[in-house]
Amino acid sequence: MKTNTQTTSGANAGLPLEDLALLVYCIADDLLKALQVPQNPRCRISNAEVLTLAVLAHLYHHGNYRAVLTTFTHLPQTLFPYIPQESGFNKRLHRLRPYLMALLALLTQLTHEMFPVQTYCLDTTSVPVCHNIRIGRSRLLRDPRGRGYVPSKRVYFYGLKLVVVCGANGAVYEVGLMSGGTHDVQALDLLSFWYVQAEDAVLADRGFEDYGREDGLRALGVRLCPLRRRGSRRRGSADEERVRARGRRVVETVIGVVKDCIGLGGRVRAVSLAGVELKVLCGVLAYQFRWLFRQLQSA
Repeated sequence: MKTNTQTTSGANAGLPLEDLALLVYCIADDLLKALQVPQNPRCRISNAEVLTLAVLAHLYHHGNYRAVLTTFTHLPQTLFPYIPQESGFNKRLHRLRPYLMALLALLTQLTHEMFPVQTYCLDTTSVPVCHNIRIGRSRLLRDPRGRGYVPSKRVYFYGLKLVVVCGANGAVYEVGLMSGGTHDVQALDLLSFWYVQAEDAVLADRGFEDYGREDGLRALGVRLCPLRRRGSRRRGSADEERVRARGRRVVETVIGVVKDCIGLGGRVRAVSLAGVELKVLCGVLAYQFRWLFRQLQSA
């Protein structure tokens, strides 16, 4: 099958659709079989095929599930023997939501074994669920802790925060979700850092500077290296701060591409908070599958 260039987005227009779909399907199918995920034998589309369609939607249509279903309905079916209706597809995808983090952990393990790194970067980004003027009428989130602030952009938002840990090679290793009003340093409590070795460094910005949490992570073998504020007792030399600032730029690039996969042009299009979380996780998976596919292509 050849991809119509009108159905692909800019950053992913050069990706071969058929080969990428086969990679996603094989990994997802092996995981779901290993976890013994139940499936009704009367279903005309498998769970792995549902996850594959969702990943392709985030890669080629910015998370628009209706667009990817319409696209495959009008294309010769060499990959999917059956394309469900949008409502049935969404129901099946929501049932598979508990297994998305396991799929990301499997991709992390594959990446860690095949493409090891010694430097990781940590940062957060906003995931607004509505425009600020509509906060009082929002039905997706009714929690004052959802009111957050982005100091770098000097803007307020209402929604969630996405925590991203990526490697120096651009691969995503771990993610987390928390309320928009939660301080960045509390993201350290959500992450496991199981892939970090004792000699590795985790770079972060000034929002993650907390002596107590740094000492606790160091006792666990995780060396957190945030940028230091002026007057900090642990501030290094100007050259060290410059190297850390330059090294963590990769996470800003990764977050930008991840937000494009999620479809964060303005806000996430969903009708429930669970749908927002689902689209965020599927967008992260889409980015990681794209990264892994390109690494395998160049190997």
